[in-house]
Amino acid sequence: AVVSTQSTGSQEERNKILEDLREGRVSVLVSTGLLGHGLHFPSVSVVVVFDLPGDVGALIQQVGRARTGNKKGTAFIFVNQTNKQMFLELHQLAVRSGFILPSQLKNSRYLQYQMQSEGTK
Repeated sequence: AVVSTQSTGSQEERNKILEDLREGRVSVLVSTGLLGHGLHFPSVSVVVVFDLPGDVGALIQQVGRARTGNKKGTAFIFVNQTNKQMFLELHQLAVRSGFILPSQLKNSRYLQYQMQSEGTK
């Protein structure tokens, strides 16, 4: 099952989603930063991040929900004009962590530009 949540939902709706996540009835979570640090849902195997948090550490917390223990998971992270300054750092983290990167990311003109600017090519 797939579930989404955001800050405009009622507390009752959020509590139901949290219960479904804990009970394993949901495997895909689409959320804003509403579900913060310290929440772990073993049944979640896919995390979609539309709005990057302010730092990579917070992003790791969100993406980590897709990979609990030795279980593999998938994270889709959208980078936009507002948070594109994190692009190189995200790429470097993914490479260090052994993540499989799509060719669109590895061959991105923006990534190449940032790598040249930083002298990390």
